[in-house]
Amino acid sequence: QLSKRSPLRSHFEKSKSFTIIPCYEETPREKNFLISNLFKTEKIDIDHQTLSLLSEKLPNDRLEIKNEIEKIIVLTKILPNKFSTKYLQELISDSLEIDSSKFINALIEGESNSFFREYNKFTDFGNDNLRLMSYLIEHLFKLIIVKNKIREGKGIKQSMDDLKPPIFFKYQDSFIRQIQCFKENDLKKIIKKLFECKRCFFENAQSSNFAFLFVLLEFFQSKDSPKTF
Repeated sequence: QLSKRSPLRSHFEKSKSFTIIPCYEETPREKNFLISNLFKTEKIDIDHQTLSLLSEKLPNDRLEIKNEIEKIIVLTKILPNKFSTKYLQELISDSLEIDSSKFINALIEGESNSFFREYNKFTDFGNDNLRLMSYLIEHLFKLIIVKNKIREGKGIKQSMDDLKPPIFFKYQDSFIRQIQCFKENDLKKIIKKLFECKRCFFENAQSSNFAFLFVLLEFFQSKDSPKTF
């Protein structure tokens, strides 16, 4: 999360070429409150064990939480007698079980093995490309932040540890390779393309998904040559 005094945040806020979209994760308390209220609105009672399960399993993004809870509510109304903690474990979408960090890092490094299977899980077969756009933008901003810190004289490991949250240890080698592979200007170009895809999506442009897929294809260039966008 960028502070109000962040030069990077200030640059994009003042720029006429970019659109700023705030993306905040729910805290555990906010998450529990949101889940409880969604069920309460539908007059469905849930116990503490069920609430804890949902809070643990569901992501921290408000839109994703609502989407998953809406699915559960619909199925619960169809099969009311099956509503239980065990039943909910079976209802929670398989897409939530995907290792998001692993998929994003593999995608940016141009790893094509099992791409379509993981892409379909992550985006619900292309129905939620907006989610993937948001994850990619956040990750690419992290690369820029670390590059800026390195330029200011900090070590690469310390720069990565300063991120909130820091890069998980098993993905640090991948993140370092990305820092070495991408130039800062290229990262900004990719982010600009992704924001343009988001803008088209919000305008319901039919070409938005195709434009986004073309951006993804650019990651699968030869790994032996520099990335150019």
